[in-house]
Amino acid sequence: MNTRSGSTQVPLAELDANEDLGRAAFTRQSRNRGRRGIINYRDFLESEEAESISVDRMDHAPFDELAAWSRERARSRGTDRRFYGWAVLKVRDA
Repeated sequence: MNTRSGSTQVPLAELDANEDLGRAAFTRQSRNRGRRGIINYRDFLESEEAESISVDRMDHAPFDELAAWSRERARSRGTDRRFYGWAVLKVRDA
């Protein structure tokens, strides 16, 4: 799995079971599901050929820093993209 801190690859088994992993939501559909307390597994998928996924380790950086970084990612994807928040789950549930 790729983690935000320097894009370091860390095996899931090496992470604390209680650590929060977040995946940024860039669509209104993901935002609306989150408001209802629903996390769709598709929010965590990469392309089929990907060997890992990229997640934000929510416990390892200040919230404001994570949010600013995610807003920048949204802008880099196009002018119509917005950052709505994260789908978050515990490592033990991954």
